[in-house]
Amino acid sequence: MSSVPEIVGGRWHLRSLRLEDAEPWLAIVRDPELRRLTSWAIETVEAMRANLVAIVEGPKAQTSRRWAIVEEQGMFCGTCGFKDWDRAARSAELTYELAPAHRGQGTMTTIAQAVVMHGFETMQLEEIRALVMVDNTASNRLLEKLGFQRTATLPLFRMCGGVSRDFYGYVGLPRAFAAKTLLA
Repeated sequence: MSSVPEIVGGRWHLRSLRLEDAEPWLAIVRDPELRRLTSWAIETVEAMRANLVAIVEGPKAQTSRRWAIVEEQGMFCGTCGFKDWDRAARSAELTYELAPAHRGQGTMTTIAQAVVMHGFETMQLEEIRALVMVDNTASNRLLEKLGFQRTATLPLFRMCGGVSRDFYGYVGLPRAFAAKTLLA
């Protein structure tokens, strides 16, 4: 499997996704609260393995850069990274999910900040987008804290749990992040 550059900081380590991440990743995305607020629909380990392989070495490998989030002890706690990476337009969509035990503690703020900075500094992105269900208060707050600007409300944009839901569109630009010092 191909790899992404590792990002290490504090008690969190971001490393390449591995096949053995399929089961713990599935457990996270099957969490009822995450399912209520996102469009995740994968139900089986086999489907998650296929998704993981597609992201790392398959058809999504050229348009994705995604890390496994692990604690100091090596326990898989979620993912963060980019999908729909358009190299010509130098843009991508930020995507992430975190195990329930680590939510609400500022964990994703630290991780997403590092990933976004990697996107701007290393991947040379000029724009990072994010799409978040209107009801996902925590993710909406996270993006705004990181400096993303809400640019649109997208009515009935995506199916979530069999129901069309409204989403907010966000955009992050390099200059908005240059002034941020969340990790300083």
